[in-house]
Amino acid sequence: MITNWVVIDIYTIIILICLLWFSHKKEVMSSMRGKFLNILLEMTLFMLFSDILFRYSGSFSNSILIKIGNTFLNIGGPFLLILLYRYIDGWLTLDAARTRVWSSLILTIVLINITLVFTLDAANILYYSEIMIIIKAIFYGLFILYLIKYRSEIKKSYKNTLISSMFFPFIFTLIQLGVNNIQTEYIGLTLAYLILIINIQRKDMSEDALTGATNRRMLNIELEDRIELAKTGRPFSAFMIDIDYFKKINDTYGHDVGDKVLRDVSNILQSSFRKEDVVARYGGDEFCVLTDISDEEILNKIKNRINERVSHYNQTNPKSPQINLSIGFKIYDNKYLTSTNFIHAIDETMYKQKEKNHSFLKENASTILA
Repeated sequence: MITNWVVIDIYTIIILICLLWFSHKKEVMSSMRGKFLNILLEMTLFMLFSDILFRYSGSFSNSILIKIGNTFLNIGGPFLLILLYRYIDGWLTLDAARTRVWSSLILTIVLINITLVFTLDAANILYYSEIMIIIKAIFYGLFILYLIKYRSEIKKSYKNTLISSMFFPFIFTLIQLGVNNIQTEYIGLTLAYLILIINIQRKDMSEDALTGATNRRMLNIELEDRIELAKTGRPFSAFMIDIDYFKKINDTYGHDVGDKVLRDVSNILQSSFRKEDVVARYGGDEFCVLTDISDEEILNKIKNRINERVSHYNQTNPKSPQINLSIGFKIYDNKYLTSTNFIHAIDETMYKQKEKNHSFLKENASTILA
């Protein structure tokens, strides 16, 4: 007779296999974090199979298989926590000391389990005991607190996804305390993986990997949609923004510093516009912003606000390359007919501004790279 826990374990295994297949098919999962997530999926599958092996072995009183199942469960459980911690750690910019502390703590539990594995009876009292379940719940809770404490070090667009995903194993492990013969912890982990993979895939399809701004592909889609809406009487505007002398910054300071400048400019732009506006990296050192604001006076105020924030950035980061932006904008008119024509018109206004900036900057060239 197939019991409820077997059915749930099998369904969980099927979902994990589908997620594993999906993640292997997607290039966005080929990063180090993506590879760690794949290992987590594989490790959780391994633990579910070990759970099934142990429970069925107990039914047939097969002592050898019981010992094997015990070994896998008691050693694999803490290693799963280590892998999950290292995956979380990969999203943060942290020093090695904190990594060593956490890894040592979890590894200690592994070593304790190893010493107890071969003294366990057929019921595997330690692994299924309330104290072990509570310990695992405490670790999941600590992971949540860890992410919340260091949330400023997580890329903004992934922050909420990471924190919310960790609540599932925490809550489902607590549910384990009141549910017999069902491994709810792994159900919670599987839901966390599902949320992570779906959100990572969605964001990586629409975001520029370096700056966190919307990417060119999604910008083109948004622009075409807004042009269609403009035909029904819903006007919009667009900005084109270029970093002056960006090549010189790269050549003088190196590409790492150049990348940081791009990220900082992206942050300045995203803080200067509303949440519903689309701030996108158009290509290289150019950004494009779409907004439904169509009042020229307000658009000029936004332009001035960006320049003020750039000026503040330069004053508060005197050791960094000094940034200057060329900014042009246009209110969409049906006379442009196509998105290409509209972008070309904005480019012209931006390049006129760039010519003025370059004339001024040539007279003050010594301060550009100060």
